[in-house]
Amino acid sequence: MAIAVQSINPSPELLSGARLELIEGGAETTSFQTGLEATPRSREECMLADVDDLARFRSADGGSYDQSALDSILQNKVTAVEEGAIPHKISEVRHQWIASPEDKKSGVIMDLGRTAVQTAMRGRLFYQYDESLARCDEEVAYAAYNQENLEAGVAHVMIAPRMTRKDASLEVAKKEGLAEADSIQINYLDANEAVTKSILAPDVPIQAWVDWLADPDNLARKSIGVEDPESALSVMRTFSQLNIPLEKLPEGPVTILESVLPHIKDLEAYQKVLGHIQEFRGNQEEKGEIALNFATRWRDFDIALDQSDRTGFVSDEVEDFIYSLKDRWSDEDQTLIDNHKIISSNGAAHVMTRELAIVLQNAKRNMILTSAAVVAGNSQVLKQIDPEIASYIYQVEKKAQEEPGAIATMELMARMNSLIASQNVKVGGGCSGINEANFRTNGEFNMEVDLSGMSESMIDRLKKEAEEVDEDGLTLKCVNCPECTTFHDEVKKENGKYYCKNSGCKLSKRKNK
Repeated sequence: MAIAVQSINPSPELLSGARLELIEGGAETTSFQTGLEATPRSREECMLADVDDLARFRSADGGSYDQSALDSILQNKVTAVEEGAIPHKISEVRHQWIASPEDKKSGVIMDLGRTAVQTAMRGRLFYQYDESLARCDEEVAYAAYNQENLEAGVAHVMIAPRMTRKDASLEVAKKEGLAEADSIQINYLDANEAVTKSILAPDVPIQAWVDWLADPDNLARKSIGVEDPESALSVMRTFSQLNIPLEKLPEGPVTILESVLPHIKDLEAYQKVLGHIQEFRGNQEEKGEIALNFATRWRDFDIALDQSDRTGFVSDEVEDFIYSLKDRWSDEDQTLIDNHKIISSNGAAHVMTRELAIVLQNAKRNMILTSAAVVAGNSQVLKQIDPEIASYIYQVEKKAQEEPGAIATMELMARMNSLIASQNVKVGGGCSGINEANFRTNGEFNMEVDLSGMSESMIDRLKKEAEEVDEDGLTLKCVNCPECTTFHDEVKKENGKYYCKNSGCKLSKRKNK
């Protein structure tokens, strides 16, 4: 099964006006045509890994994608949103497991044409320091161990504590996103699928893990020594001895986290970890719905990037994204964007190159993860955002989920990017690390929407759907009044415009006559 996308055909005049190097074809071959370079060549290009895979599994006519690839990439996005924005979410990933014809007890784990080992090795590109590359080497070894030894009813476990000062400096750990939380991962077989469940758990002292491993009554039922008790890397290296019957892990990695509690001697740390366990036992289904919603939006943007690559020019959706941040791009990024712009008798457009795709993907990741974090109540993100703006984001996103086709939603989503960028949030975590898009934060956010720079297709959609929305289609709290810094009244949409009941607000009817 394949998903169709709208064909985009730039005019010959625009094509002839291009003076920039277009994205080159990929290095990996499949039965589908390749587009973006399929093997990322740098840490920055890792942000395009999913776009690269879309290009690999794009049909020869360019109008559809293999459904299994779309599903796999969506799964990647879900995990990225969960790890980067939603605290206390238990992530679950499923990949195909193919039994060996010679030995049915062994097999290979496959995803998007790669083995688990190949996938783990690509993870090296996400890191830039030798200290973190050493951790990645252990992850590769763990992937190889799983591929060679997975069996029904037994879970393989990897405990990966956050970096200690024995492993790296605090500066390196923070830059690599390895300073805040421990990763607990289990892998097991479920029919013809290899299942990975993982959590990010802060506040466990490394000594607690060392004592837990040494305890002969631990879940592995044997005492396991650690070469260097002060090194997270040494704890990671114990994975080959952590084969635990699946029946002993009714809550997966959360069971493991609970089992380490008796070994936490510090009362404050004990209470924090206990609180985390209770949070993990909260509404996982609701958290999963949040992740899926934002992951789907993110994957659709990747499709738009790949289609832009296919034609050589930025698509309407991506043009609208660029425009929505017109006052927020850093000087460097704005110069790059301007240098990609060409003008002809048919209008203006941006040429798509890999360099531009990296900038846009980095910005989109910040938008997605920040919004998801606000909806999920991520305290680490919320403390970076003005409370009124956070509340505004929450209301808009809830509206988007409840009425994804409404005119009010589309207008709000189109301009909310500027609001999020104005906060310049550091967000992320897990495998893909921390994101900081370096937006321009000066200037105020304006609740009025300016459609003058949006593509014709976006304006047409807005006008068409406006006819289907009630006059009072949206009610929000006003954040645009110059006289106060807190919510003071309601803003209602009437006849296509927003009005505030406060006479002193510039959105009041009196000032909008």
